Amino acid sequence: MTRLEVVEFDHDARMAREYLDLIGRVHADDRQWIAPLRRSTRAQLAPTHAFYRTPENRYRGFALRRDDRLVGHVLATVNKDLVDPAGKTGALGFLEVEPDYELFRRLLEPAISWLQSAADVRQIWATMNFDIWHSYRVMTRGFEEPAFFGEPRNGPWLPKFFEQLGFSVKKRWVSVTTSREFLIGRAPHFRAQFESAVADGYQFERLRLKDTEELDELCSAVGMALEEFDGYTPIARREFDTLVGAYLRFTGTELATVLRTPDSAFAGFNIAFPDPSEALHKLAGHDDWLNRLRLLRRPPPHRALQYMIGVLPEVRAARPGLGRALLYRTLQLILERGYESTIFALLAEDSPARYFAMDQVEIAEREYALYQLAC
Repeated sequence: MTRLEVVEFDHDARMAREYLDLIGRVHADDRQWIAPLRRSTRAQLAPTHAFYRTPENRYRGFALRRDDRLVGHVLATVNKDLVDPAGKTGALGFLEVEPDYELFRRLLEPAISWLQSAADVRQIWATMNFDIWHSYRVMTRGFEEPAFFGEPRNGPWLPKFFEQLGFSVKKRWVSVTTSREFLIGRAPHFRAQFESAVADGYQFERLRLKDTEELDELCSAVGMALEEFDGYTPIARREFDTLVGAYLRFTGTELATVLRTPDSAFAGFNIAFPDPSEALHKLAGHDDWLNRLRLLRRPPPHRALQYMIGVLPEVRAARPGLGRALLYRTLQLILERGYESTIFALLAEDSPARYFAMDQVEIAEREYALYQLAC
């Protein structure tokens, strides 16, 4: 007779390994799926991670076993910095479960109950690994599309499971794939803003990862750009380097641009990079040094990712049009380097960046949502 058991835990290295194995089993037939990097994921589940070392943060892991085989995993968290007008907010992250609603329900109900009773939250967001700096959101459309680096990816059954359990959509995002021909036709619309900014002395430079001061400025600027996002939390400089810095070291900075004022003060940024998805797909989550070395022998990517753009508020108020100038500079770099297509990644419903590809947004093939449950 089959026996289902929910196990609660704080930290368990064996459980982390089983969780990664579960992910591999659940997505084994999804040819588009990119496995999470095992070493990085284990580090986020280890007690040495910054989230767990913050005394005011709370967390509890829940594992669902069927006859001692892991079939579901979720981490319930309360981030002390996650503030929302609706009240104290909890989150469900590091979620994986076999595609069976009954298993999903049996796994999430005790996690929800713990957040409600032990942590006294007023709402729960899903999915979210700690905060918006780490992996969050649920893919709701576009499962047949080739995955890109950093894209939320889950089984197509998951949105329905959340809705059956009483969750509703809090916010939606889309990603838009544009052709080289589209960029050639659209980019000239922003040339005037770029040329005007250059004439006024604004400088557009390649991001220098080895420049500690520039990374400090980028960390501060990205934080300011995200302050108005739902679920924004501050990020420590060290954690920023572990996430954003590590990503850019991996992908390269040939498309990442820093904007400076005529007197060389940091004014804004545009983070774009070559998409390493094909190589990561073949890596299959094994990010040891030998496999990383093999990536260097792969052919260059044919697709670029436009990921995040921002201009400091006081600069934007004093000199309109710099965001478009930054975007134009990046599009020129993408075209000069011969990329076949570009993905404008994870555009929120209220994102000003949607104006660039507005007609393409209407037919966006990929969509994502953050789910919420009122308590």
